[in-house]
Amino acid sequence: MADTNAPVTLDFYAVFTLLGIVQALFLSLFFLGAGNREKPFNVFQGWMLICMALSLVEIFLLYTGYIVRVLYLVDFSETLSLLIAPLFFLSVKSLLKGKIGKNEVAAHLAIPVLYLLSSLPYLLSSEDVKFNAWIVSYQLNIPLREIDLPWWWSMPFFRLTLFHTNILVAFFCLYFLMAAGLLAEAFKNRNERLLAPKTQALKTARASAIQFLALLLIVIIVKLLNPNDTGDQIIATCISMSVYITSFIVVKNSGFFRQVPLTEEGKYKRSNLSADDKTRIADLLSRIVEERKLFASADISLAKLAAEIRTTPHVVSQVINEQFGKGFFEWIGEYRIEESKVLLKQYPNYKIEEIADRVGYSSKSSFNTSFKKITGMTPSQYRQC
Repeated sequence: MADTNAPVTLDFYAVFTLLGIVQALFLSLFFLGAGNREKPFNVFQGWMLICMALSLVEIFLLYTGYIVRVLYLVDFSETLSLLIAPLFFLSVKSLLKGKIGKNEVAAHLAIPVLYLLSSLPYLLSSEDVKFNAWIVSYQLNIPLREIDLPWWWSMPFFRLTLFHTNILVAFFCLYFLMAAGLLAEAFKNRNERLLAPKTQALKTARASAIQFLALLLIVIIVKLLNPNDTGDQIIATCISMSVYITSFIVVKNSGFFRQVPLTEEGKYKRSNLSADDKTRIADLLSRIVEERKLFASADISLAKLAAEIRTTPHVVSQVINEQFGKGFFEWIGEYRIEESKVLLKQYPNYKIEEIADRVGYSSKSSFNTSFKKITGMTPSQYRQC
């Protein structure tokens, strides 16, 4: 029975956490929806969002005091919170390495499953035990209930739950370091800069790692400042913020804002390219243009690019328009300007005309025009800043 003296708290943290729960569950539907769940990255991201949402549900209930109405849910999400780090790592690895085997996935789930088995006696215990755990954890000024614990509660295996915070932080640290190692290797192999990746997979993986690192640091700081295991509402707010950042990234990279007008509807009407074909060709185009620096050729064209991947200019044009949301020359121009930015800083004694020629521009004026359009400043101004 709920205690009448149990406090109810509805403040900024509670409302923001509730919104984060809704957004995480809503977003997971898209990652795990039909068509999207064919990609391993989407599957791992979707389940990670579900684990985050359910972890937020428990924090919301505990923090607001509504937990007294569902005491059997106290600490129900501890195992789920341990799944967040492995799922993050697997999502990053699937982007960088491709498909991941079932045995590897099972190996990463071993410790959370072991933790679940260890916590079963507690999870199946009486509501009085759960009530006391909540009161002690949140240091509430409410009398504890009298309980009798069975003798086997003191057995070492069933005491893993006492170290949940330590295990969670260790898990986060371990999996972040593993993901960082994969990222460093991928950037090195593709000869790309960490601060300015060009490949979409690297951009997404880097963004995921940055978000995860920020969350890890916040968890560590909060736990250090709150040795009595309080401060979960701050962590919940930060998790919710991470969910909204993920939503922003998803929307930003969505094709929704790249709709084709009715006047251009028939441009690729007879195309029989599937969504997977377009994604595959887009990745191939990006890879060969970046690795072989084809953009630096002054006579690069749709026909030449199509010949490189053994398809037609029509297909190349369609993929660039639909997958990257821009025309061929605009797409090539962005590569040229990114390369020129590196050269301008790396070779301060080179003339602007030399830089322009190295990245594929036949004249200084066209280079200046393109550079200013994309960066908002001239090459000379960029070199001096």
